[in-house]
Amino acid sequence: MLIVWKAEFVIDDGIIDDDHKFLVSTLNQIISTLNRGTDNGAFLYSIRELRDFAIVHFRREERLQEIAAYPDRAQHRCEHGVLVEQLDAIIHQIDSSPRDHSVEDSAALKHFFYRWILGHIIDCDLKIRPFVVGLDTSAERSLQHVAA
Repeated sequence: MLIVWKAEFVIDDGIIDDDHKFLVSTLNQIISTLNRGTDNGAFLYSIRELRDFAIVHFRREERLQEIAAYPDRAQHRCEHGVLVEQLDAIIHQIDSSPRDHSVEDSAALKHFFYRWILGHIIDCDLKIRPFVVGLDTSAERSLQHVAA
């Protein structure tokens, strides 16, 4: 089952939501790849791309939290660190495995990705929304320049 973007996930109606939509799209591609079955090399490439984009997105989101004076930004930053560590562990596990992933591995990975994106958006990111409502457009534009 693919992840469906819903209007209730909207945070800023701008770059953060665009990033989230891109992350959902990327995860859907990874999930589709898992459904079809693929070799570890192709799968690793996709996961590494996801990780690289997630890092850029997390920096943007953390900058938005600073601009909006979000009070729980230190905890949120820790959550981002955990998510990157989890991706790193998956990359390491797959990279060091002499075999392609099994059906059980694929199911566990799909579950992880559902929880990773939807859990984080719903449990953590939506708490930011009240703090960013009403920010001027210059704050949003400044996020475009945040990079890895």
